[in-house]
Amino acid sequence: IVYSNSVASMVKLLEMEDALLENLSAYANELQEKLETIKLYEQLLKKRPRMKSYEAAEEYVANPLNALALLRRLQQDWPKWLKYIKADSLQLEQMEERLKQAPSKRDLRNAVSKLLHLENFYDLETSHMIKGLLLEQQYDAQLDSVDCFALGNYLFRRNAFSRSTHWYRNAIRIYKEPYSKIYSKVYGVKLHKIYRQYARAIANETYILEKPKDKSTQEWAAAGAIVTRLVEDAKNKDIKRLIEQYLAGDEQIFIKDRARLRVKPTQLQSACRAESPTPSSSNLYCRYDRESSAFLKLAALKIEMLRLQPAVKLFHQVLHDKEIATLKQWSKEQTNWSSTSAVKSYALPADQLRLVDKLNSRIADMMQLDIAKHQELHLLNYGLGAHLGDPRCKSNSKSKHVACQLQGNYTKQATSSRQATMLFAASTVPLGGAVVFPKMQLTLKLPKGSALFWSNLNAIGKRDALANYVICPVLVGSRW
Repeated sequence: IVYSNSVASMVKLLEMEDALLENLSAYANELQEKLETIKLYEQLLKKRPRMKSYEAAEEYVANPLNALALLRRLQQDWPKWLKYIKADSLQLEQMEERLKQAPSKRDLRNAVSKLLHLENFYDLETSHMIKGLLLEQQYDAQLDSVDCFALGNYLFRRNAFSRSTHWYRNAIRIYKEPYSKIYSKVYGVKLHKIYRQYARAIANETYILEKPKDKSTQEWAAAGAIVTRLVEDAKNKDIKRLIEQYLAGDEQIFIKDRARLRVKPTQLQSACRAESPTPSSSNLYCRYDRESSAFLKLAALKIEMLRLQPAVKLFHQVLHDKEIATLKQWSKEQTNWSSTSAVKSYALPADQLRLVDKLNSRIADMMQLDIAKHQELHLLNYGLGAHLGDPRCKSNSKSKHVACQLQGNYTKQATSSRQATMLFAASTVPLGGAVVFPKMQLTLKLPKGSALFWSNLNAIGKRDALANYVICPVLVGSRW
């Protein structure tokens, strides 16, 4: 169309410009609303404490709630912010470059899996977890509605419908203004989506858990398909109304109902939760060792005898703060850690760290054994919810059980080539992380700077099954 050759045609251009002006005004309002949304998220992030030291940062991410929320934000939320802003700037280029190093989806799935494992292992209440209440200890950490929705979805996709309902329910309860604007407009997590997913979980939970004895599998499968179809066909407003009626009661109702269905903990879970007391013995004692070497006359070893057969000893204050700092600083400079989904490990090189020979000499005094001067030592740092060892895993076993796979190469239990084990604690773990000897009914929390020694062989030189051990999942803290 040629507009310049007709006044009438030019009128159409005025109409077009008026429409464009309306579009521009609407877009300006949208930008203002977007700016307000960005400012809102900025305020939300500023609530997270700023870390002034490496130790403070490590303590912050050692809390699994903080770790999960951080991983999920960087893996899911920040890319969505880039998409939401849609503007060319140096800041965005820098953000895009940094996000190339963001956690992968696999990393996030792993973090979700570990947090849910902690929930199940320590029998944590979902509504308490999202507020930072872990084993009756209150922490400055919390999960938001999007975190809860992600955790619920993970369980739902794995057919753990009953457990997923607790996360969906809490996602709904804490979906509040003003942050609901961020959830819906930036993340695409709208409240009606959570309502519908919660309804799906309830329907599937009922279908799986409550099959009548007089119904065949085929009949019950057909019934389940009908219920699922009803949920899918229902209108959002109807689902919202029914869910709100269902949630009208106090959260304590759901907590009590969940407690009623709780399964009895295993022996290992009871030990890790400190629910099963360690048996005491009148034969045990504490003493100072000043005789094993000339050096000990100046600096005696503080020894707590925990068991006589097999020998289990706890040495106090044998790894000093300066030595721990040296090991951690050295670890920051390394790039070739060995790792599993549970821990990162590095063999300490004697040719690079003078501390290794010093530690080996100390170990020789402590164990009263003739060990090689350059005995290989390993530095380990545990991941989110990590644990090692399992009484079901035998030495050199090729079991496919997840607990045995986590055991990896780091806790090969008491083989014929290992006469004894010395385990140093380079940190104190606030919650979880206890060392358990299931067959001895012995549960130990190691203080920072201590070392645990035990014999792996019995009197005839064979592997002692009593020496099999487990390190409980770390709930809060960084275990070194």
